[in-house]
Amino acid sequence: MKHSIFLSIILLATPLFLYSQDETAEELFEDGDYFFARGDYSEAAYLYRKVLALEPQNYNINFKLGMAYLNIEDEEYKAIPYFLKATEFTTMKYRKNYYPLKVAPYHAWYYLGDAYRINNELDKALDAYSTFITAKNFGKHYNIGVTEARIKEVGRAKIIQDAKLNIYKSCFEEPINSGSKEYNAVISADENMMVWMRSQKFYESLMMSVKQNGKWSDPVNITPQVGSDGDMIPTGLSADGKRLLLIKKFEFDSDVYYSIYNGRNWSAAQPIKGNLNSNFTEDHASFSPDGRQIYLSSDRRGTLGGLDIWVSNLLPDSTWSEPVNAGPMINTEEDETSPFLSPDGKSLIFSSKGHFNMGGYDVFVSDMDEYLHPINVYNIGFPISTTNDNTYFVPLKDGKSGIYCFRDEEGVGNKDIWYLEIIQGENRMARSLTRLSEENFTIILTDKLTGEKIRLEYDSVNDKVAVKSDRNKEYGVIYSREK
Repeated sequence: MKHSIFLSIILLATPLFLYSQDETAEELFEDGDYFFARGDYSEAAYLYRKVLALEPQNYNINFKLGMAYLNIEDEEYKAIPYFLKATEFTTMKYRKNYYPLKVAPYHAWYYLGDAYRINNELDKALDAYSTFITAKNFGKHYNIGVTEARIKEVGRAKIIQDAKLNIYKSCFEEPINSGSKEYNAVISADENMMVWMRSQKFYESLMMSVKQNGKWSDPVNITPQVGSDGDMIPTGLSADGKRLLLIKKFEFDSDVYYSIYNGRNWSAAQPIKGNLNSNFTEDHASFSPDGRQIYLSSDRRGTLGGLDIWVSNLLPDSTWSEPVNAGPMINTEEDETSPFLSPDGKSLIFSSKGHFNMGGYDVFVSDMDEYLHPINVYNIGFPISTTNDNTYFVPLKDGKSGIYCFRDEEGVGNKDIWYLEIIQGENRMARSLTRLSEENFTIILTDKLTGEKIRLEYDSVNDKVAVKSDRNKEYGVIYSREK
């Protein structure tokens, strides 16, 4: 494992040493196209920026830099100024990967609309799409149906956002969250075990924390325990937090693996036993509350379109059955992924590019009957669903709350783990204080005149409040709770 990580460090660092100070704009352009084609959009953006520094009026490189940012998660908004510049000089006679061409393709307008839509600037997105679609001879060069679908998505986004959910949100504090990116977090139904991914400097690590006496432990890097080389993603935990489902990525597909927790360590991950895996892509897998079913996402034969949600059953010999398609009420001609059954078994939470969505993946809910058959499907609502991709909403209790990873200015790092709860029919502040009283929390008061900060730290186990000042002042605590 140590050798693998060391090799990854060398491979990741190497490109930075290959670029000569004397490299021409054309060579940088070609290198950027190479990394873009490989899906390394950050490296492509780095190279395109170097070309742009040499040729600031190159409309084509502005377009390419915009495309690179549009493909980098949480950095899509950076594409907007580059697409705006690109649309100043466009052509329908565009040659891809051709350095002498300094003008941008006309479809820069379409991608400008995408960048605005993802950034939730919906009116500007409509303007860009409208400009794109009204060009002379548009139909000879582009498929009008694709753009019309985007315009409909924006219309749906306006409708969904008009009925904004009342949300209580709480960001997990450090050291659970860090200055790095936390993502794909899963939590056990008893809320005592959590596993997630963290972007480290040179690799992606699997992290674990256990709740003890109402407090989350310091995260442990379990990457070497499960035998991951940065190629395993956590997707599901059993209700008791002792069985972990992971997706292991290969060059052309991916499979479901599992690991078992013995109270101290996780076992080396192994392929799930039985007929659950296929020769196609298994994109996600999670347990039902009783642990006797696995809900997975796969593009195996029999899909209604792209990735579908499937259900596999635990057999008497402890292997898993051939999955059965969840059916047309759940699956669409588009992709569906990250299915989770709520701990009470009454709601299936999943992400879909189909149904009534705002663009990309939205989070959807299907109420389930006593036989775990879907009754209906509806968008969970804004701001859990947004105009960007939304996956991995892991439900707790009845599915009206859960953990979710996203980027927010109020967070700790680039992308953080949050607790979210949909507030229905009660005062939001009252519910927030009720939630806080069930766990440890800190409130920081700031004197606006002096800048002094006072920390109020609540210990839920001992039901005590401690007060600390950054100026070494002493404060008495008068604390009472009505019974």
